[in-house]
Amino acid sequence: MNLLRLITLSLVFLSFDLSLLAEDPLFHAPFGESLDAEISQGTAKPVAKKGVYEFQKGVFGPGLAVGAPESFLMYPAHQNLHGEEGTVSLWLQNDWEPADGKFHMLWTLLANGRMNLYKFGGGDNKLIFLVEGRDSGSTVSAVTSISSWEKGGKHHLAATWAPGVVDLFVDGVKVADRADPGLQLPEVRANDIFFVGDYYHP
Repeated sequence: MNLLRLITLSLVFLSFDLSLLAEDPLFHAPFGESLDAEISQGTAKPVAKKGVYEFQKGVFGPGLAVGAPESFLMYPAHQNLHGEEGTVSLWLQNDWEPADGKFHMLWTLLANGRMNLYKFGGGDNKLIFLVEGRDSGSTVSAVTSISSWEKGGKHHLAATWAPGVVDLFVDGVKVADRADPGLQLPEVRANDIFFVGDYYHP
């Protein structure tokens, strides 16, 4: 079984210098021994889940192992996430080869618009942060190669968004950015959700 190990997920306000966070996290789920968030401005508990979950050794103590494919946790986005700007930050231990030819979804927001942080399938060995604007507006993607990754490696990933720009960081280094002044960022509404885990949204 392929495992997607998500050790830490934090949603925070955007700071272009990731060492200086503008606010405390809106949502922080360490996945140490629980699926519930330790910090949450909205609902801390997952509203739905699918697949097999195990707490295993992670980067900082226990981590969550999520079996693939189609294994995910679903949380309310309302108040836990700002569509107009923010950062999603997570630790990942990939139990798959970058060249396995499969999609591996890490984090997905479905709102009026959407965001996806995922490993691209088709053997291209790419990590992509995709943002689709509200009302099916323009779509931008920050893309980087992960061909040098090894199975079982541990990496810190962060994706940021703000009006007109998206950035992608790997292990503390900015590896990609895209600017589009016309991008209308997603609007997070009362019943919108985000996914943690290997959920595929075509």
